[in-house]
Amino acid sequence: NLGIVVLGNFNVQQPTAAQKSRILTFGKLTKAEYAVPSGQVKIHRELGPTDCPGTTMTRYMDDVRYRQKLL
Repeated sequence: NLGIVVLGNFNVQQPTAAQKSRILTFGKLTKAEYAVPSGQVKIHRELGPTDCPGTTMTRYMDDVRYRQKLL
């Protein structure tokens, strides 16, 4: 398993452009390095009962994982 920490309260704020960029860069590099299938890229709330990563980060991650297929 590999976890990525992004600091903020994403129930009330948006991830910054820098945070989004780093998530994409790191996600693409680690997916390629470890041959992780896209269907295996998960967010915290998909693994257990939690609010993490918040509503705005969840929308962003859904967008890059499913609609844009970047991760």
